[in-house]
This record gives sequence, structure tokens and C-alpha cells, in this order.
Amino acid sequence: QPGDAASLATLAGSLLNTGRAEEAVAAIERAAGVLSSDLALLSSRALFLNYAPHASPAHILSAHRAYGDALDAIRAGSPVFRHANPPDPGRRIRVALVSPDLRAHSVAHFIEPILEHHDREVLELSVFYTNRIRDAVTARLQPLAARWIDTDVLSDDGIAGLVHAEEIDILIELSGHTHGNCLPALHSRPAPIQITYCGYPNTTGLQQVDFRMVDSCTDPAPHADALATERLLRLDPCFLCFRPPDHAPPVSPPPSRVGAPITFGSFNSIQKISDGLIDTWGRVLAAVPDSRLVLKAMNFADASLRSLIENRFRERGIDASRLSLLKPQGSTAEHLAAYATIDIALDPFPYNGTTTTCEALWMGVPVIALAGTTHAGRVGVSLLTAIGRAGWIAQSHDEYVGIAARLATDRANLAETRASLRQSVQQSPLTDGPAFCRRFEAALRSVWSEWCSTRV
Repeated sequence: QPGDAASLATLAGSLLNTGRAEEAVAAIERAAGVLSSDLALLSSRALFLNYAPHASPAHILSAHRAYGDALDAIRAGSPVFRHANPPDPGRRIRVALVSPDLRAHSVAHFIEPILEHHDREVLELSVFYTNRIRDAVTARLQPLAARWIDTDVLSDDGIAGLVHAEEIDILIELSGHTHGNCLPALHSRPAPIQITYCGYPNTTGLQQVDFRMVDSCTDPAPHADALATERLLRLDPCFLCFRPPDHAPPVSPPPSRVGAPITFGSFNSIQKISDGLIDTWGRVLAAVPDSRLVLKAMNFADASLRSLIENRFRERGIDASRLSLLKPQGSTAEHLAAYATIDIALDPFPYNGTTTTCEALWMGVPVIALAGTTHAGRVGVSLLTAIGRAGWIAQSHDEYVGIAARLATDRANLAETRASLRQSVQQSPLTDGPAFCRRFEAALRSVWSEWCSTRV
């Protein structure tokens, strides 16, 4: 059934989950062309394009706008909430976070500092949790919120109605077009101000979302402003604050310190692997004789996938003996301990790592990032700039390979970096929860005051 949209969408997901981003995007584009008003397909298309090496920023924006336009058409004539929130710019602001990911998930690493360190006299911070999955992280986060409301059994309209009934001033959605999102709930404007943040590296495409929280590294002005349907609210110097993981093992010496070959590595998801990325990583291995590459991903539990990836490197002259493809570990501590096997981490592109980059840095491993043209491709720029390591940011593929080769040749410096990097991260804006929350609160106060001024 070559023209069946559902089959094409299934194929696209399978291709993406085996590290074939280019083919996945081609399949999802065909599916969206068949069902041009299907919200789920349009959302998946928008998401998949973040992984596409050759998709232009304009095309990616167009795909997100197509989702917003389709939602407008489907909900045309639906009622929009009216707001009676007292327009007092100085009062405590009622803020709600909406997310399915406040659990053992990357998003939780960056939301916990906000829940923990926000000023309760400035913000009344509630959570609308849209997932039935609860774990130890959920249990730790729940007491930090003024109110925690489980909404996993509610429809999008039900969530919207509840947000409005709670008289929320600012609604912050944390998932964008990722799995489990409730973007349609924002269409009826249940809160006077609506913001997207953290869990998705792009615009929502919805005119009903007013702001998107970023920083000047991920979304430099004025270029990036034209690539979002929202107004960009920049939280400089970094739009994220990372909570280091509990039970992280001590930083170990780099494996090359004991005479082993230089080992590069990446623990990012298989979805971020593409032919272009393998080309560049193959060049890195070629530039550093006898070096090895360790890749770790959930999907490497599948032996056939490991063979496929090995073959793709072999086609570029890199023998499988130089690769180690690791299956997922059972615990966070075991996962972090695997960083002891690598000297230098390689950030993927065009879709950078976020939690993986922070974890590598926390374990003393330098990370090389390539500065891209979209938010997804510039998160590495933001994280490395925040810890004072702009020298690990490449502006071209050649420079990426060059930085890798330069770091690999100075083993003494690698060891010194390894020993001091965790402390550098601890002392940087990247992990300073109280300071980040003051900037976060100031940004919300600014947009709230602006809304209040329109009501006078």
C-alpha cells in the first residue's frame, strides 16, 4: 500500500528509530501530503524535521505553521475563554506547568530546579501532570508544587477547562510536539499568557502560544525571531538550569591515561544519527589513528540494529573493531559509569544533545559541538558557553574534526580537564538554580506586567 498514510507514518517511525533520519523525513512528508489535515501526522512531521540534516529553517517553520493552521481549521468557531484575572502587575502570579514528562525523563532534570528554587512569594506554581506514569522522580517533584493535579484521564478540552477554572495567569507547556503533548488544549486560550519551554527544540506553530523561552546562543537575534510563531523570551546566559543526577559515580581518569587508545563517544538517541553525522564521525576516527568510538542508545538492545550501524561505518572505511555499541544500563548510576570508557564526547547534529551533554560534562568528559542554524542545532553552543568552554564549539565540519584531533593529541590536558570539569560545571550558570530562578521569575513578571498594561 505505497500511498497509505498510516503505513507511511509507521515506516517513518521505524526509519527514525533505526538512525535513518533522511529516509524517515521523506516518508513522513509523503504521509502528510496524503492526509494534509491530520493533526497527528502534521505534528510528527514537524517533530521529524528537527532531525533532518538538509531541511532548511524556513521549511521546518512552514511545517510547524501547517500544524497550527490545521488546528485553526479544525477548531474554527470553537469558543475561546475570556479572562477575569486581576490585572495587578505586582501581585503573586499564578503559573501552571503542563507536562507528561515530570518523571525519569530528560525534562525533569531542568524543571526540578524551578520547582525547588522559585520564590513562593513571587510565583504560585502549580503542575498539571498529563501522564499516568509515576515514579520516584514524580514523587520527589510533587511536594515542590503549590498544587499538583493529575490530568491523564482528561481530554484536551478537559485540561483547558481545568486550567481556566484554576484562574491560571501564565500557562507554560513543556512538551511541544513530543509524545503525550496537549497542544490542542492551548487553542482555546485557557490562560491569558501561554508559553512553550524546555521540552521541544522548536516553535509550536500555534498563534495562541505567546512566547517561547530560549536564550541568545540557541536563538540569536534577529535571525531566530523570524523562525518562530511565538515571541522569543531570552533567558540569558542560558535558557536551562541542570539538576545533576543523584548517585553519580566519582569522575574517573580518562581511559587514554592508562595507555589505551583515544576513545570518542556519544550516548545520544539513535534518532539523532544520520548519514552526514556518520560521515563526520568517520572523519574524526580517520584523523586520530587507532582511536575508537563508543555509541550507547536504548535501541542498541537490538543486535540487528547494531549490525546495521557497524555496516554504515564500514562503508566509510571504519572497521567494526573500532566501534563499541552499548546496550542501555539498568540504572542511572550504571549509565553514568559508562562515561569512564570515553575520553571525548561527540555531540550529534543537526539535533544536539541536551541531557546527554550535561551528563557527559558532569562526568568530566569534554563535549565537541557543531554550531547549527536552528535551536536544535545550537543547544550545545548554549551549554558549552554557559560553562566557559566555547573552544569546544565548531563552526564547520572541518573545525569539528580539527577540535577532536587537537583534544586527542594532548592527553595530559585531557586528564587535567577531566579532573576539574565537574567543579567548573558546579560553579557555572548551568547548575545555579537560585540565580536561574530569579531570571525566570523576572521574565514572567515582565510578560505579566505587559499583559496587565493592556487591561488598564
